[in-house]
Amino acid sequence: MTIKKKTKYLTAEQAGAKPERLMGPHGPLRMFSATKFASSIYYESRDWNGFAGSYVCDQCLQPEGAGVYRVDDKWLCGGCKEAIRKANKRSRKASLVLQ
Repeated sequence: MTIKKKTKYLTAEQAGAKPERLMGPHGPLRMFSATKFASSIYYESRDWNGFAGSYVCDQCLQPEGAGVYRVDDKWLCGGCKEAIRKANKRSRKASLVLQ
């Protein structure tokens, strides 16, 4: 019995993946590369063929494995979404105190 060795994929950085907004002007950023990299899937459209990876947060520009959330006109990771929610909550409390 022959044991097949596990193929080691390139990281997104090694594959030259860059965040791009290919799903329309209001769509989320996503890591894209012409070369296959770890955790990427084949992506084909009339404008682009290659490999797509994780979505990317518009605020911190970090690839996000858990996905991104639409907040107003941005796509944010969970951490950035929570930070904005807390900042908005603080500013609402401050405006109530001033009244």
